[in-house]
Amino acid sequence: MSFRSTLVEMTSSLVIPTGTLTEVLWDVVVHDTASAWQADSVGLILVPDNAAWVQLSANLSWDGTLASDDLWMEFRKNGANFAGNCGFMRESTALTNEQSNLLSAPVQVTSGDYFSLHAWHNKGSDQNIRGPANATWFGMELIQ
Repeated sequence: MSFRSTLVEMTSSLVIPTGTLTEVLWDVVVHDTASAWQADSVGLILVPDNAAWVQLSANLSWDGTLASDDLWMEFRKNGANFAGNCGFMRESTALTNEQSNLLSAPVQVTSGDYFSLHAWHNKGSDQNIRGPANATWFGMELIQ
């Protein structure tokens, strides 16, 4: 199988309300050799036909200063947790423009499965995830 993957980004920042697990929405496709992106499914990467295993990766860039606040991000498969998933939790200590990375284990899939990325924080007020300038992205590689 030749290399196939999908990478999406955001053109503008996304507001994440405090204490609310929020789906991150995407509106720019960087590349899509896996044919997994559909513009009408802005929060999702879809598993194409003939895929058996994928690996997910993502980066979130939090805008502003976070002091003693918890940050969380996680993948969802078909809207739920799944084997091979991971989450990222960080207690921030006065960091500015925090970067959070996430990588899944290889995940078994069938055609029609979909993946999303979700973010959460407890700053006490709304927090932005930066979209422009390649700061925040979500990718899926078909590995078999």
